[in-house]
Amino acid sequence: MTTLLRNAITALVATDPERIVGGEVTLDSLAVPYGSASLELPLTPETTLDDLDPRDDARIEIDAADTIGGTTRSFNLGIRSRTVDYTNRTVSIEAATDEALLEDYASLTTDTGARAHEGSVRAVVNYVLARIGAVLEAGTPNPPVTAFWNVTNFLTNPDVAGGVVTPWTSGGNCTLFYSTSGADGTLSSCGVQSSAAGLLAVVPHTPGQGPSVTPGTSYVFTGMARQNEAGTSRTFYPVIRWLNQSGAPVAADVEAPPMAMSNTVWQRKTLIATAPPGASRAEVFFRSGGGTAAGQFMYIDRAMFYEGSELIPFYDGETPDSSTYVYAWTGATNASTSTRTAVVERPPELFVWKPGTTAWDFLAPFLASTGLRLYCDEHRDWRLIDPATYEIPGFIRLSGLNATAASDTISRDDPDVFATGVVIRYVWEDADGIPRTAYDVAGDPDVVVVFDYARAFPGPGAAAAILARRDGTGRTQSVDTLVDWTLTPGMTASIVLPDTPEQQGKVTSLRFSLGDDALMSVGTRGLIDIPAGSWLAWTPPDQAWNAVADSVTWISLPA
Repeated sequence: MTTLLRNAITALVATDPERIVGGEVTLDSLAVPYGSASLELPLTPETTLDDLDPRDDARIEIDAADTIGGTTRSFNLGIRSRTVDYTNRTVSIEAATDEALLEDYASLTTDTGARAHEGSVRAVVNYVLARIGAVLEAGTPNPPVTAFWNVTNFLTNPDVAGGVVTPWTSGGNCTLFYSTSGADGTLSSCGVQSSAAGLLAVVPHTPGQGPSVTPGTSYVFTGMARQNEAGTSRTFYPVIRWLNQSGAPVAADVEAPPMAMSNTVWQRKTLIATAPPGASRAEVFFRSGGGTAAGQFMYIDRAMFYEGSELIPFYDGETPDSSTYVYAWTGATNASTSTRTAVVERPPELFVWKPGTTAWDFLAPFLASTGLRLYCDEHRDWRLIDPATYEIPGFIRLSGLNATAASDTISRDDPDVFATGVVIRYVWEDADGIPRTAYDVAGDPDVVVVFDYARAFPGPGAAAAILARRDGTGRTQSVDTLVDWTLTPGMTASIVLPDTPEQQGKVTSLRFSLGDDALMSVGTRGLIDIPAGSWLAWTPPDQAWNAVADSVTWISLPA
């Protein structure tokens, strides 16, 4: 690395020594990327432009120091663009923190690997950060982002309850009966007795009246089975027959590979298939083969046929509700289809990283639903934080004593600073290409801001997080003051401007000048009025309450 020096500003790049003509560095907690810089270098015969080529992932490190106060700051940024002005003999450089790398990187394949990490949002983020060779710093906010979605089991009486096997039907070479031997310790199943050696077939619905299906959509057919005694050597496998409106097959039967049955252990067998063109119904049945004689028995239980492409735990309308799902029959108990409804829906397609989707856009729904913020600081450290609780130690007082310029804005029309309610409208296509819409809302209807996101609904939370960031005050202040390289967005600021009550809030942005003026611009949000003589105005921010004289009490201070 080579040192570039101008006053107390030093830039390190892989080139010959040159001075910085001017520029600025900005840190903004509400922006992506969090950090950015605009620099201007002189174009000299010694300038090696190849070392400033953003296509080669060139980087620039800026070291700044206050020669009077002794404060310092460094910024490690990736070069985003380089413009050579041959007329004025200058080189302009735009640089940014590493969120820009996530905005660059896009998958070229369909990547489903994030689903394996759904129990931890930090694990999902790290799965993506690994693509650019990065990892999160240690931290505590780590809620799960588990997929929860709605399902309808189209089979009635799927657990063979009520002492009957209706509407289960024999498909040939067997007779059916109700059995008190059920899967997983339950007390019922469909008993099957062979009337001849060889093939058996059992239909878990009324034949010819199978569930309706949609061409191009995936379906799951599954069930559990065991045989009654050792040595019968029977196999078990699900079969789907696609039918048209007239009940005629439109394609060859789809069969799962046969599974050898146990006489002691219930085993589950599953078939996943896509409905072909022309299909309007599916006749599903369980088939068994390999028996050596008539009179042999097997048992079938826990049948499911539903739209989807992955296996889920068995349920019916009798399954107890949980903190994540509500279960119900759509009609009569054990004689109608049953539903599983997510308390908070987060569809599986949210975890499908599609070709052309950037890493940042892929992560955005997970961050939105958890209310967390991902950013990379100027030292290339990645952090996942809760903006509502994340604190940066430090305090700055801004007033006429150290400010060179200031503005105070109160607006009801700027949704970035004032809103009483937030609506987010999610519009997307599910795994089968079916259009979906969902809403996330928070707050009151007085002044509402609406956002439209073209992505799967990640569950509620984003609207509340956006509303919290507005703080409802409608007031922002920006102050230019002498540079202090120790300040960081997130610190507390106290601002006293003429004819305006003292304000206290959070620093949201800092723009450091790299020129000779040695100034910085401080942006704030979440400002609140500080009454004269109150505790916040009266005492230094680092003074402990137990260090105050006993004669001073909360009652003696104004509200």
